Amino acid sequence: MNTLLRTSLILTFTIVSLFAVAQAPKDGAMLQLDPAQIEMMSGGEATVAIEVIRSKRFQKSKIGAPSLASSLKGLTHDIVVTEQPDVYLLTLHAEEGMANGKHTLIINGDRKWGRRIRSTMLTVDIVSRGTTISSKQ
Repeated sequence: MNTLLRTSLILTFTIVSLFAVAQAPKDGAMLQLDPAQIEMMSGGEATVAIEVIRSKRFQKSKIGAPSLASSLKGLTHDIVVTEQPDVYLLTLHAEEGMANGKHTLIINGDRKWGRRIRSTMLTVDIVSRGTTISSKQ
């Protein structure tokens, strides 16, 4: 019984560690968004968490805050550093009367490591006031 328990614990640890390694890129780093798609009203505000996931080689590298490669007229943004390492908050504010529809923003890594950090996209769906926003999980 003791051997069976020890074997199952080792197997569980191996599976968990393999899953964690599979998430990280082979080289450089990548940006991960939570959530990757948001809906907001014109005149509204939304916040998205950005996490930098590093490869083993980049664990000790100093990587700066990500930036928006593309911007939309009527959409302002602010990127804030959090207390957690490699986690940033992107706050978007849509001005009143901004065009309805889906818009795509491209988020890049900092300039120094720009080629080594995989960019990501954020889809922003702007809806006019009075429209019901469905919550997507």
